[in-house]
Amino acid sequence: PHSTLTHSSAASDVYKRQKYTGPVGDFDGDLELSAGPVCNIGSDISGNVTSDGHRIVIAPGGSVDGNVEVNGRSIEIRGTVGGNVTQLGPGGVLVRGSVDGNAVEYGSGDLRLRGTAAIKGNVGECGAGDCIIGPAVFIDGTIEGGC
Repeated sequence: PHSTLTHSSAASDVYKRQKYTGPVGDFDGDLELSAGPVCNIGSDISGNVTSDGHRIVIAPGGSVDGNVEVNGRSIEIRGTVGGNVTQLGPGGVLVRGSVDGNAVEYGSGDLRLRGTAAIKGNVGECGAGDCIIGPAVFIDGTIEGGC
């Protein structure tokens, strides 16, 4: 079964542990996802987003104030992330938006920075993949391989 996570003004962290498809509305707290196809974030998340099995897409106009960490799937950033972006295991990272922290890929996929991506921290490809950086990308930190 699929479920939809809608607007929440919960004061504490909320954890979602069902299969999930569809957009996430404004969310106050941390969002933890497990086992599902894709989670599209097109609004504001005030905490961290972690996933063990979901592909995470931060859509244009979407933002996460904290960190984004995905284990076993891919991360696509077209909006903004206020913290770090970390991908573990199979999958990769594609950034076309902005990341205020570090962007690091530890698995077998690639770290791809495209379009006008802006990374204010460090960039690292620490797994078996490649680090692919487009000509208009801005990186304020260092670029590391084999972390």
